[in-house]
Amino acid sequence: METRDIRTETPITACDVCGRTLLTGEVEQVYLDGGARRSVCELCIARASGAGWIREGTVAPDEGRNGVADHHGSLFGRLRGWWEAQPRPPVGSPPDAPGDS
Repeated sequence: METRDIRTETPITACDVCGRTLLTGEVEQVYLDGGARRSVCELCIARASGAGWIREGTVAPDEGRNGVADHHGSLFGRLRGWWEAQPRPPVGSPPDAPGDS
């Protein structure tokens, strides 16, 4: 009886957080760490997120659609801010009469 070598087509992948070799059929999650791609096993997803790694294909929480910070808030919040920034006459001064210029 002759022995045969068993060859697999899938590359061996290790988790970049814990170093564990991923099993056949186990899906790796790809995270970005400062532009570097990192493979993460299902057990280390919380640790990768806690370390500030961002899942590939998602947008960072503080960025909008174009990668620009999105801090403007709701429409009513922006209108309220604009309204409050408008100059107001001092309290106690008479209102301007129509036609006075």
